[in-house]
Amino acid sequence: VNDIEFKKEIFPITVKMDDLQNYTGEYKLQGAIVKVKIGEKNSLIATIPGQPDYELIPIKEDEFSVKGVSDYSVKFEKDDKGSVTKFIITQPGGTVIAERVVN
Repeated sequence: VNDIEFKKEIFPITVKMDDLQNYTGEYKLQGAIVKVKIGEKNSLIATIPGQPDYELIPIKEDEFSVKGVSDYSVKFEKDDKGSVTKFIITQPGGTVIAERVVN
């Protein structure tokens, strides 16, 4: 009998362009600046210095999976006015917080 393999299926949701725009900007992550922008496919792209660009796939309100990287997700948090203030990366080893850089 072959081993049973469990794979988590990701079901993307549709997010309006105006809503995607709210997530764009620069975030400070462990001393590095992460840039979040809208890519060619109207999806979010996260650029981390020294790493490839990561496409973020919307899976829930304010929450995205990282395309091509299993078990990683990004959740954007908002203040009481609805402005994005940070995002939290959940990964197998724990969580990391990136604070938004205000210009």
